[in-house]
This record gives sequence, C-alpha cells and structure tokens, in this order.
Amino acid sequence: MSYSHYILKIDSRDSINYGVTTNPLQISLNNHSSSKIERIILKNASIPNVFYNINMYNNKLMVGSTLITFPIGHYNINDLITYFNTNVVGCVLSFNTFLNKYVFTSSSNLLFVANQSTILYVLGLNDNVDYTLSIGVQTASFMPDLSGVRNIHVETSFSQMNVLDSKGFYKSYIANIAVDVSYLNIIHYINQQLELDEVIRSKTYSQNLNTLTITLRDNKGNLLDLQNQHYELNFKVSYGNDDTLYE
Repeated sequence: MSYSHYILKIDSRDSINYGVTTNPLQISLNNHSSSKIERIILKNASIPNVFYNINMYNNKLMVGSTLITFPIGHYNINDLITYFNTNVVGCVLSFNTFLNKYVFTSSSNLLFVANQSTILYVLGLNDNVDYTLSIGVQTASFMPDLSGVRNIHVETSFSQMNVLDSKGFYKSYIANIAVDVSYLNIIHYINQQLELDEVIRSKTYSQNLNTLTITLRDNKGNLLDLQNQHYELNFKVSYGNDDTLYE
C-alpha cells in the first residue's frame, strides 16, 4: 500500500459563495474519483482578528422589564461605561482601577435578570443568577471580560465524527488556533506538531472529497463574523489509490 500527499491552498476569495459570506467557506476540489482521502491536516493559516468582543451573543442586558441592547462592536472599558450610563436609568457605572472591576452606583433598586441578559459576565457579574442593585455603591464580583474571541476552532466537513469534545460528543474540529494578536492584526498559525505528518489509514474516515466546507467558530460553537475580510488556510491532504485498507 502506498500513499501520496499534496498541499491544498485555500483562499476565502475562491469560495463558491463569494460575495455572500466567507464563513462557512465552501470550496470545490478537482479531486480524482479514484483517490481516497486518508487525512487532512491544517498546516498553517492567516486569519484577520476582526472579531468584535461585544457581539450578538453577549450584548443584552435586561434591567427589570427593560431590555437594553448594546450595539455590536469592539469595546474598551470606557466605551462600555459610556453606553451603560447613557441607557441605564437609575445607575451610574464607573471603574475601579485598583481592583480592576466595575462599580455600580445606584439611585434606585434595580434588577438585572440573568436568564434574559447575555452581557453580565462581560460586566464582571455572575451570569447564572439575577443581580440585585440596592441604593448605594456595589462593586462587581469579578473582573470584566472584554477579551473577546480567544481561540478559533476550525471545522471541516472531512473531519466529521473524528473528534470528541470533553463531554464525549462528536465534533468536526480539525484545529484550534489561539487568537494571540490584538484586534485588527493578522493571526499567523503554524502547526508545529511533526507527528501529524504520519498518515494513518482508516476505513471509517477514508473518503472521496470533491467539496470541502470550512467553518470558523468560537469556543461556544458560535459562527465567527469575519466582516467579509478574507483569510488563507493551507492543508496537507494525504490520499491513496489502493482499495485495500490497513486494519
């Protein structure tokens, strides 16, 4: 049994859905029908860090019966204070630089409803229980989290049923890329694991591959918005033409 491999260079500009979305990304491959894809490995990537730290998944605050929606964008400590103080009646938000925590100064009794709010953790509050603001000054329980997306989970249609998460559920992740550059810079990823160059044949996962779908998600499985900015991925694709598979 012999096998070969090639480098598959993918540019989101070549997407079938170009002009509509770059995530998920669908690519047509000129693959010979006789070629059995054994393994696909992400070797390197260049992805722009354009991910907003306040997005559709963490921008809601329910104050009593009033829903306040923070506009999607990239916030710093003061940006969040400005919008909060403009829109929340009866409370002034400030920041304690010594404790690195938000401070709530309330002139009336207020209730932040946890099950209808998604921004509590960002503010440094427990997002599992309602938070009651009594008249006076209260300091947030934790430091605020404006870090945004910390890791990019790369998902491919090839790797379906090939990865287990911590709860034992099958996932289709092929790589985890740390977001290690600041906002608006380019994330450059290089796979340093040399053992990934070893090809292991599998009856379960060997398949023909004519269309590849790539999806970028955050750690909660949410689809990442790349603001129509393009990215590049390079995969190593290993294949064989022998129908006899090793056990």
